[in-house]
Amino acid sequence: MGSNYQMMQMSELVFLYGCEDMTGLRTSYTYGEGMEQTTQPYEALEKAFDRDFGTKWICKNIVKSASADERENWWLQLNYANRIPMDGYAWATANDSSIKTDSKGCRDLMVWKVLGSDDEVNWMELDSRSTGRLLLDRKKY
Repeated sequence: MGSNYQMMQMSELVFLYGCEDMTGLRTSYTYGEGMEQTTQPYEALEKAFDRDFGTKWICKNIVKSASADERENWWLQLNYANRIPMDGYAWATANDSSIKTDSKGCRDLMVWKVLGSDDEVNWMELDSRSTGRLLLDRKKY
């Protein structure tokens, strides 16, 4: 993989209502066309929902110099059979990203949005973050 590409990784992702984990109620998930999934079974998307901090999901070959329009194709969507309540979320960093004081070479998320929709057409932003820094704690929410 050349220097024009980078990876994104995540150990766990949960959506919460109070203390209840709503993530397990999902019926399916999809992801954006700009995201190439790993072929390694131990780094598959399902690993982001297995409640095991020792596993991870890796999305590879994300172009570092992508435009804002191209970055709009980098998304993960969880689908539910029915409308669910949600009042929080948490995600955990994976186990092996190099920890540095800047973003070069890091696979952890530093900018993200959480959106919600009742019809998959009209989306509402529920939260957005731009940390501008690395999360130094590994394998925990």
